[in-house]
Amino acid sequence: MRSVRRPDEYRDLLTRAAADRDKRVLTGVSALADRNEVLLPDRQSAELGAAARRDNPAAVTQLPLEFVDDTLGFNPEWIVDSIAPRPVLFITTDDDRLVPPQESEAMFARAGEPKKLVVLKGFGHYEVYGGEAFRQVMDETVAWYKTHLPAR
Repeated sequence: MRSVRRPDEYRDLLTRAAADRDKRVLTGVSALADRNEVLLPDRQSAELGAAARRDNPAAVTQLPLEFVDDTLGFNPEWIVDSIAPRPVLFITTDDDRLVPPQESEAMFARAGEPKKLVVLKGFGHYEVYGGEAFRQVMDETVAWYKTHLPAR
């Protein structure tokens, strides 16, 4: 949430989330915000997301502001080393402008064995959900499951 915003935009988001937190305490209800105000996408992600939502009347267009607190409170780096000896597969792309591949690489470095890091070349964040990138994701995932969660 921070890396794709200017510092003042990030501070504004945190201020909105704090006000919503106070409101939730009193009413039990979180205010809704346009998804792009909360999940500020990079240009590539915005274009792909808009195209996917255009033909989907059930697409989520608003999120509760409490999502900000939930997301900022999630720190996988605090526990990733505790997953072992359970297998963990990390898949990222080299052109992910929303979640930089360095974040997956840092998580991979902290994880115990067995682990694997896959960096898909030439794809962005949302491109992994279709086409050639999706095929590569599925090939890696199925191979990982066959090795670490074989059918009995």
